[in-house]
Amino acid sequence: MVRLLHQALNIRTGEGWQVFLLCLIHFIANGGVIWSLIITEAAFLQYIGVTFLPWVFVASPLLSITAIAVYSAFADRVSERNLLIGITLVAVFAFGGGYMLFMLGQQLWAFAIWYPLTLIFIDIFFTLHWGAYVNSFYDTQAAKRIFPIVSAAARIASIVAGATAIAFNRFDPATGILFWIGLLLMVVALAWAMPHLLKQPPPTKRAPTTAASTNSAISYIATIREGFQFVRQSQFLRWMAFATLSISILFALLSYQAGAVFQAELQTVDRISSVTGMLNSLGNLLMFPLLLFGLSRIIGRIGVGNGSLIFPFGTLAISGALIAAPNVTTAGLAYFDRTAFRVTFHATFDSLLYNAVPLRVKGRARAFITGLVVPLGTLLGGLLLLALPNLPAEWWWALPSLIGTLALAYVGCAWMVRRYYAHALLTMLEQEDYSFLLEQDASVVAIGDTYAISTLEQRLSQQHSHELTLLTAKLLLQIGGAATAPAIERAITQASESRTRAALLELLVAADLRSESLHQLYIDQVRDADPQVRRVALAGLEQLLGSQDEGFLALALEMLKDPDVAVRVQVLPALARSGDFFYLAPAIHMLNDLLESPDAQQRSQAVYVLGQFEDARVIRSLTPHLDDPSDAVRLQVLEAIARLSQTSTDRKTPPLSLERLASLLHDPVERVRQISLMLLQHYASPQSYKLLIEALGDESESVRSTAIDLLAQVGRPVLPFVYEALTNSTSGVHRMAVVVLSRIDPMVAQSLVTGQIERDLEACYRYRCFLHGLRDAKSCASIDVLRSALSEQQRSLVHDIFFVLAGAHDAQAVRVIAESFTSTDARIRANATEALESLSSPQVARLIATLFEPEREPALLAIAAERWKIQPSDVLGTISDMQQAAIPVWLRALAIFALGELGTEQQPPPAPQEQPALGARRGRKNGLAALQALYDEATPQPPTTNGEAPPAPTDPRLFELLDAAERDAEAEVRQAAELARRMLSGLRIGERTNQEEILVLSTIEKVLFLKEVPFFQGMTVEQLKALATVCEEGMFEANSHIFSQGDPGGALYVVVNGRVALEQERRKGSFARLATLAAHAYFGEMNLFDDSPRSFSAIALQDTLTLRLRREPLIALARRQPDLSLELINVLSQRLREANDRIAELTRTKPRELHKLYDQFEHD
Repeated sequence: MVRLLHQALNIRTGEGWQVFLLCLIHFIANGGVIWSLIITEAAFLQYIGVTFLPWVFVASPLLSITAIAVYSAFADRVSERNLLIGITLVAVFAFGGGYMLFMLGQQLWAFAIWYPLTLIFIDIFFTLHWGAYVNSFYDTQAAKRIFPIVSAAARIASIVAGATAIAFNRFDPATGILFWIGLLLMVVALAWAMPHLLKQPPPTKRAPTTAASTNSAISYIATIREGFQFVRQSQFLRWMAFATLSISILFALLSYQAGAVFQAELQTVDRISSVTGMLNSLGNLLMFPLLLFGLSRIIGRIGVGNGSLIFPFGTLAISGALIAAPNVTTAGLAYFDRTAFRVTFHATFDSLLYNAVPLRVKGRARAFITGLVVPLGTLLGGLLLLALPNLPAEWWWALPSLIGTLALAYVGCAWMVRRYYAHALLTMLEQEDYSFLLEQDASVVAIGDTYAISTLEQRLSQQHSHELTLLTAKLLLQIGGAATAPAIERAITQASESRTRAALLELLVAADLRSESLHQLYIDQVRDADPQVRRVALAGLEQLLGSQDEGFLALALEMLKDPDVAVRVQVLPALARSGDFFYLAPAIHMLNDLLESPDAQQRSQAVYVLGQFEDARVIRSLTPHLDDPSDAVRLQVLEAIARLSQTSTDRKTPPLSLERLASLLHDPVERVRQISLMLLQHYASPQSYKLLIEALGDESESVRSTAIDLLAQVGRPVLPFVYEALTNSTSGVHRMAVVVLSRIDPMVAQSLVTGQIERDLEACYRYRCFLHGLRDAKSCASIDVLRSALSEQQRSLVHDIFFVLAGAHDAQAVRVIAESFTSTDARIRANATEALESLSSPQVARLIATLFEPEREPALLAIAAERWKIQPSDVLGTISDMQQAAIPVWLRALAIFALGELGTEQQPPPAPQEQPALGARRGRKNGLAALQALYDEATPQPPTTNGEAPPAPTDPRLFELLDAAERDAEAEVRQAAELARRMLSGLRIGERTNQEEILVLSTIEKVLFLKEVPFFQGMTVEQLKALATVCEEGMFEANSHIFSQGDPGGALYVVVNGRVALEQERRKGSFARLATLAAHAYFGEMNLFDDSPRSFSAIALQDTLTLRLRREPLIALARRQPDLSLELINVLSQRLREANDRIAELTRTKPRELHKLYDQFEHD
């Protein structure tokens, strides 16, 4: 039952409990506020009287504006969860104050507080903050799925609250308010407990505290001011503002007139609350199904422009009825108009009308209209009502006249809004501003304005650009709905590019349209020559007919013979689920063939299909493939097993054995290890706890964090294993064990947390002293990389310190403090220090703060010397200290390697000599080659004499360090010493002696070289180490081709030494030299991730050593280290941005030279 409900509501695995809690909070809050509004409004009318209602309309907007400004001041500082709790607690104290006044006999003051307070609470809690609170749990796409579900809970609450309001009539109004206070406290308790119930950290603020956040009130005023400017400049927005102002004033007058009728006719709180409660319940009961099922059909049939007039004309009719016959029935209609009718029609169409406002303007324009015009209209309505009693008695018609005039004015303004709406949309289209499409839900079909649609259809038929065709079609579907499908169908049949046909088909499938012509279109496109078009057409047919339709199954069986594997894979699930042996047998045969395929991608696709069967018994068929040599296949298998284990009815039986999970915890793919840890939750045994403890030492931070969370969830049963881990000599495991203990038993872990932070701080200060000792070293590749590696290691330790603090304290607070320390504003860093003192101690806070103050280097060194007896030294002394310190072996090896470069710097410069043959320059130099030559001349070259030993370095400590390193217990340090000796003998990186036929570069040499390549300069040393493991060396003889024009891509090359020419054949037999590349240059990166043909040839002009980075090993490495993949994406994105900037500049300034850029873009 739960599973069916999840499918019906589109709730995904793992979201159910969270969605339920959000719905529960919304149900309680909304139901309670409806009760409060019904009770306080009725009590206000009885005890205070309708004559004082205008003062509510004057006071509530002023108080709301003030409350919004206060809210804005905290919105950027406090998390959505804590802000929701704070808003609710303020309401509790305010309503509690009113209750105290009531108990003290001050009933009038109590009701004077309760009624406007309820209105203000609705503005802040629901209108302003609730959406932000829900969105804090989800990304943008998920929020679009979840928010309508949560909103539905509010509608149900309104129905229930209205129907049960009569139950409070047996008590006095104060009892109802007391019950409301109790509901508010329930909201506070649920919001506070929600992260604990879900066993996940509370949602955090998307941005850290900054200086700008301290000026949120100023920012609020600036937003309103900018919104006013936008509204003033746009006819459409001006009429939107006038319409909003007129309806806001009218609502105040209608509320007053309806209240007067209720007071005169019903008189008592019981009778008034019974009627308004019934109106709430019946109104929402009527509007709720219309909102769910009917409104979209209305919009699709008459369009947004016409649909936006439903509420104005309905309000005009209700206003006329109230004027003509003021009785309980017409007053009830007025009450319905400003509650359920307004929410259903006015709020919905108002949001859709803003589609005609550019995205860059929309937020501020809407903030001005909603945040200022609405309260201003309520205020003006209140002032008008206060002025009416001062009129002569014979002016009794003034209020009815005002109501009628404002209702007509509202209809007139709405009519003008409708008129300018289509013009505003077309203006955006003329300016090619499609930005508003980015935030629309695909389910919103809109407008139906004939002129706009015909214009768009004409543009669609004339478009030749793929991008503009797609955007025009998307806009057409958004505003015209199903009626525009034939125009898009024609565009598909006329499109010459297959990618355009596929993209347009995807739009139709996403819109879930249904027609006979569309059915025929899909059948025609299934025969398309392009496999992507066939795949989309198949998806459309499956959606249109259903996966078990006999016609679709027959077609699917036919498509099993399709030459494209992806097409065959797409139809397998439908055939396999048919249960008909006629379809099932070929599907299983095909699935087995794919599972046994030598192609890893095909095996991965077959596993994916198996995972689509919602039957846990499939796990047995998947398990053998956990031994697949392909990373992608193993990951796909484990993800399928994890998904199937969630759907299994037998939750007690683990999907995999402990032995299998233990082996998977050593898988090279990070995500595989992470999922394996999650599957350990099916066990509750010492063996599983030991595996979780073992994972605390994983190289991946994500895996370690998962292990910590799982151990913390288990709680005290794992404490014996945690205590054992605390004795582990590995600092990383010990640190993670401290975090686990602090999550389970904070009091016991307090001293351990302090000790761990002390050790990490000592290491941080030691690294800073190392950096200080290297400051006087002359810049060279190895020293530069060593400095970078030391800085990264120190930053990593600071991160670990905050990680430990987050385990013992509020994780969100620690995160904000850590981010604030990186600010360039000294005041923010000072505030962060003060905040950190409350979580640790003043001493620890100052020690951490000093690490973020580069100008306080002398103070840092003094602290290191006084507290830990760490003394900085000179360059060689620092390298010697590094060999004695407890630091990663890689850093020790890198420091020893640097001795080779430092030694060559200490030697006297050699006499000028000829360059060796390996480095001889050939060919004509272009600008890049000339620049390389100048670089070579400016860079001190190591001595290369005729086999004679170079002069000895001046400092004997260098040889002593090398001698000691050659006897080191670590092979990596010994190899570094050997490489340093090579450099001292006169060889540079990538050079070889006459006795060496081939040179194998070490990891250190590859890292040093990659660091000098512009393409990789943004990467960390740790990332370059990982990249070095998949770099392949290649030696190319002079005049040989590295690759030829037309060869498939899939690899990037870096020149280690030698020269490479990039040439392009323009005409048969005619070649153009694009560039001549030397050491540290790279080429081929634009074809790295695809097999598109090379647009040029790469030729070695002399014996050339390269590093090659192939696509497949790189993707495998990125899968194992996701952080590396993100950095590569950043690098490639930057490369594309630079290219786009150059294209834009040439387009503007030198259009005739633009074609040259396309020829040379990949090479310079």
